[in-house]
Amino acid sequence: MNKKYSYLLVFVALLLMGCSDHLADDAGTSDSAFDASDIQVGSVQLTTDADGVTATTRATAAVGVDYLKAYLERGLPIRYSQELTPTAFQFANLQLTGDDYTITDWETETPAKWLYNGKHYFQSTAWPTAIIGATGEGTTFDAADQSGDNYTALSEALAISPSFQVSATVGKITIPYSHRMARVIAYILIDSTMNTTLKNYKVSSSGETTDADDPTNTGIRFKGVKVLNYLDSLSTNLSHGVNVYFPRWTSVKSVIPHYVGEFASYDHAGQTNLDDERFVYYYDSENKTYIFPSDAEAWNKAKASVDNQESQYEVFDLGGKVPVYDILVRPTYTAKDSVMYDEREDTASVAALTNSVEFELELQNGLKYTKTVNIDLDMNKETVIYLRIGKEAVDYQATGQLKWEETVGSQAYYGLDNTAEFTLSQAGSSWQRAYTNTSNSVTTVADAHTYDKQYLSDTDWVSYFLQATEKGEHHGDYFILNSDITIDVSELPADFVFTGHLDAQGHTITLTDSKNTGRTYIFDGINGEYTTVQESDETQVWEANVHKETYNGGTTYIWVPTKGWRAEVLNTVISGGRLYKSNAIVTGNVNNCSDASDDVINHTPTTLPTYDD
Repeated sequence: MNKKYSYLLVFVALLLMGCSDHLADDAGTSDSAFDASDIQVGSVQLTTDADGVTATTRATAAVGVDYLKAYLERGLPIRYSQELTPTAFQFANLQLTGDDYTITDWETETPAKWLYNGKHYFQSTAWPTAIIGATGEGTTFDAADQSGDNYTALSEALAISPSFQVSATVGKITIPYSHRMARVIAYILIDSTMNTTLKNYKVSSSGETTDADDPTNTGIRFKGVKVLNYLDSLSTNLSHGVNVYFPRWTSVKSVIPHYVGEFASYDHAGQTNLDDERFVYYYDSENKTYIFPSDAEAWNKAKASVDNQESQYEVFDLGGKVPVYDILVRPTYTAKDSVMYDEREDTASVAALTNSVEFELELQNGLKYTKTVNIDLDMNKETVIYLRIGKEAVDYQATGQLKWEETVGSQAYYGLDNTAEFTLSQAGSSWQRAYTNTSNSVTTVADAHTYDKQYLSDTDWVSYFLQATEKGEHHGDYFILNSDITIDVSELPADFVFTGHLDAQGHTITLTDSKNTGRTYIFDGINGEYTTVQESDETQVWEANVHKETYNGGTTYIWVPTKGWRAEVLNTVISGGRLYKSNAIVTGNVNNCSDASDDVINHTPTTLPTYDD
């Protein structure tokens, strides 16, 4: 059983540009002409996948979460680049003003720009004022007492995952924030035959019985664990008055934990018929492992087996609910790629670190126990540890951590070091869903959605590409080259007027002619001015990734991409022939291309979409 959780994500809502996704009714407005290279940010949500105790899912608008709203209103520093470990960044500020989100260049305070059509890596951290203020002027933050407000402050420290990436788009993007800390949760499972509890459990320092436990007075401590010590500030004079902070860590002798509450089996396993809300778990004698209700499927299977009087499982019924505690600790990371970018040490040495926690327990009957558990967690990850306390010893079983499987592709680097002056697509392109040639198996994409066959072999990529015509199956679709490719012109349609979007990212398309047709070019034309069926009848099946964006309170609309920009060929090198025939009609966006003729002429449509109040 490896039941695992990640426990907080913050999402800035993504609006993708798809032919079947009528999503742009809440497109942003501005006082000036819309620039498709601007990074646009949508609404913010705070989403909890699981709190580590009860596996629930819920979402709340960020403006209703006081601490997140405060971060956004004061401004969150963001840096972004085209490499996961870059040598240069663009710096920006994410701001909430009223109901609108902006992301602006740190120095010029103008809209932040996409750097190219491919993946961008974003980095950002957000710290509550309770931690920032506590670490000023050489003081430290007291992470050794997490029984109250200090725990709340640590739980409100946020960051973007180091592997987060998003491709350029004119849609409103997703920027996810997660917990900067890692979490250790402990269930205290005392053998019911011992007839005892933790020392002073639910008893105040004055001896009075209380409804909730006060861990400062209870016989439980988490010892020898690495926690936050203080923050370093990058600068005190940055634009927008926003500082960038870096965490410093320390190992403390003892931590007073946070009291989560009491839990029974039904809190996890969906059971409602357990008498007195008892905590019950099982031992699987065949597989020699304990089964806890947080693994609901295995737990329910074991319960059904026991109910049928099968002998594989032994029952442990604790007779009531059990106390649960947690602390927030330093992530020590499971791999170099998961190391946070705000760590001061090099990634290899940080990734090699481990953490551990020694649980010190004292029972009301006077018995004392200690147990050390090694942990290795990434940020925003948690492990649940079940401490089984018997008359002679304390043992444990841990759940491990949930590890996100990220797809990291290799795409051409340009933007900050744009020596080739590659061109960014304009006016409504949907590069989030571009078909990309790759030799690797890819199952997920940058925006966390999987699209059918987005990553293709060279053969399939060419097959799709040749159908990017007004009557073809991939009319208006998007194509990116991740490496050089060969196209046999004898396989091209007789009248190949391209209506898609191609960014070769500086790679070469080599033309061959296996059937000696005499054709020496790819395109018979590039048509960026076609009209789609939905523009005259919205009840028809929408096509070509052209969608409707409304503004001015929903009273005005525009179809995007606008005419002229509905076909694009960018950053493409042709070897063995020409990009298009000599008398081709070109009404799309053609920029930064070259071929054997040395006379490819840039063609830039004149009209960009505008959003006037």
